[in-house]
Amino acid sequence: MTEVAAGPALTGHETSIVQVAVLVDDVDRAVEFLTAIGLGPFQVTTGVHPAARVRDEKVPYEVKLAFAQQGAIQLELIEHISGDTIYKEQHDRWGPSLHHVQVKVHDLDAAVNRLAAHGMEVIQSDRFKGGGGHAFVDTQKTGGLLLELVQPRIDTTQEGYLDD
Repeated sequence: MTEVAAGPALTGHETSIVQVAVLVDDVDRAVEFLTAIGLGPFQVTTGVHPAARVRDEKVPYEVKLAFAQQGAIQLELIEHISGDTIYKEQHDRWGPSLHHVQVKVHDLDAAVNRLAAHGMEVIQSDRFKGGGGHAFVDTQKTGGLLLELVQPRIDTTQEGYLDD
């Protein structure tokens, strides 16, 4: 049995799920279908990550993304383009599927440390230009859910991800 630290790792607003993400084969096709059934509108973009960390290794990658706000929850569609990421691993194993849920945190490093005390480890992460970033925490050993922690960008005049 996994020993779990005392007290919750996430508290207050950090317990609110703000996003559900789904891996898809083709973002454009998925957007077309979901729009036809009444979801959306979607904003489509490309995410270029020059210095992401996957299992503690530097792994540049690119994804095509679509976002739609559906009530209080943002729906994210993810199409893997390049790089050996957790997106590619899951898509290769299970095809299109639910990928993760996201919560916003005030301090990414502190939240990661609190979750580590509960036996969870970061399997992919990246940092925003202008501060903040995101980390995917694998809870397979303890809960079976992929959780993305996001600390919003501090300096919103900057865009993109750190190069190193």
